Amino acid sequence: MDSIGLISLAVLVLVPGTFLAVRILREPFAGLCLWVLLLPVTKSFATFVGYPDGFGPLVLQKVTLADPVLAMTVVALVANERGKQGSLGKPGWRVVLCLVGFCVIGLISGFIGQAGPEIFVDLATYSWLCCSVIVVCRLVSDRSRAERILRALFWAGVIAIAAGTAGTLLLVGGSSSNVLVLGGKVTGLFERANQVQSFIVTILPFLCIVVLDRRASRMHRLFYGALIVLAALSTVASGSRAAVVFIALAVWLMILLTSVRASIVLAAAVLLLAGSLWGIFEQYKAEMPFAVQRALSFIDGDDADLDSLSVPRANQWAAWQEVFAEHPMIGVGPDQFQYWVPRIVAGAKPQEAHNTYLAVLAETGLCGGAFVFTLFASVLARVLSFWRSTTQRRLAELPVARALLVAYVSLLLFGTLHNGIRQRYFWFVIALIICLPRIYGLDASVRKRLRALPFPFVAGGRPRAAAHAARGIAAETVSGATSAAMPFD
Repeated sequence: MDSIGLISLAVLVLVPGTFLAVRILREPFAGLCLWVLLLPVTKSFATFVGYPDGFGPLVLQKVTLADPVLAMTVVALVANERGKQGSLGKPGWRVVLCLVGFCVIGLISGFIGQAGPEIFVDLATYSWLCCSVIVVCRLVSDRSRAERILRALFWAGVIAIAAGTAGTLLLVGGSSSNVLVLGGKVTGLFERANQVQSFIVTILPFLCIVVLDRRASRMHRLFYGALIVLAALSTVASGSRAAVVFIALAVWLMILLTSVRASIVLAAAVLLLAGSLWGIFEQYKAEMPFAVQRALSFIDGDDADLDSLSVPRANQWAAWQEVFAEHPMIGVGPDQFQYWVPRIVAGAKPQEAHNTYLAVLAETGLCGGAFVFTLFASVLARVLSFWRSTTQRRLAELPVARALLVAYVSLLLFGTLHNGIRQRYFWFVIALIICLPRIYGLDASVRKRLRALPFPFVAGGRPRAAAHAARGIAAETVSGATSAAMPFD
């Protein structure tokens, strides 16, 4: 590239970058919203610079567009003390301390195992994720900011679905390698196809809120239903059999938590239509792209080509057993399991563990696993408490509590098939689970029941009669201070 091209590129990057930096320094919450919007953009700087997949400096392979935004937000948060800021509380500090303990164990295991300098990049990634949790909890300090951050999450989902839909159209058109398709699988703006799948599993429960809301307009429900269908198609085009099951499970769990009768009817309808869908699949299977055939291959049984893709992953179980047997307490070091696979499995290539829990145990042993599993269990207990409280008291926050519960459980289940502990949106969901119950509980002492949450995830509700509102206020006033305090902290 000549000097004129470099100058033009620098101007194109620096002008909007300077504007964003000034905007974020003036209002740190704007930086957090932008960071949320960039959740579905995980392509690294190495990819943007032009390095082939898997090549380039290790730091550039780890850094994404969202990382400079989060760095500016942290600087602005430290420098700008104006405005109300939230706190981590006991649940937040528990998560932070568990993550710090996990990083300390990882550092010790790396030194003992004589790992290379790449462990510091991996530990820096975990530290950065911990920092993101703190930033979310500090900046999402009231209801208005909670609503804005949920709106930003909605638009992040729209970006991911739009990119996935465009990639699906390109894949159907015969293009197997471009910006949105990698190796015959739709990746959208993500670095890997499995990130498409896990992010879709994260966003779907929130989209289901409007579809299941009887008070929402028909157009709103149809629009969100169309987004869900497009998200499912993008996941199928990404070539994952398990993701199809997890997406169906996430949608069905949202319906089950909303209406048991509707979930039974839906399950019966799917069983009745299964025969017709099978016939359509058989008729057009040969014309489908390879990724779609692989995603639906659990229906028809794997042929030789499809089955060959699963052999290296199956061999990881044998590799994990030997690694864990030799290093049960502190493991082999962060991101080191992939280098042990070729030593144990003949002919295999270095590859990270396709299971979050096995990866944690292999790389940090029982000591690191104790911190991580305690973290996961404490967050699960908190989101269950949030859901139970909103269900018992019939609060307007119940749909959000359902969505958080289903999204978190789905991500935990998805972790059995790929290592998702380093994904930013996983920790964003954890941060929401930490801060949203506190925000909704520290609102005004008189809680307004059946009040609809604003767009994008819940449509506006009908105004209530004054007498009915008065009765609700009186009931909350009698309940005393317990209606204002949160039982989750």
